[in-house]
Amino acid sequence: MRYIKVHVNGNTLIVPLNTRCEDLMKILRLNKEAYLPIIERKPRPDDCYLNDGDEIHLIRITIHEESVTKDEKGL
Repeated sequence: MRYIKVHVNGNTLIVPLNTRCEDLMKILRLNKEAYLPIIERKPRPDDCYLNDGDEIHLIRITIHEESVTKDEKGL
């Protein structure tokens, strides 16, 4: 089996050739719906294949609810 090196958030990982973004998330045990992969400064889809030497940043996605108004608090 052939391997490639990728750099994820500053750490070097060795992964199998033909690894996709979604495969990387499984390797790292991360929920793919909670992170956005940025590869070489561009957002990429889950089915994007990684290349040797890729710089990958995983951005955590958070959802913020609307703040509660005074009326909803009953004030």
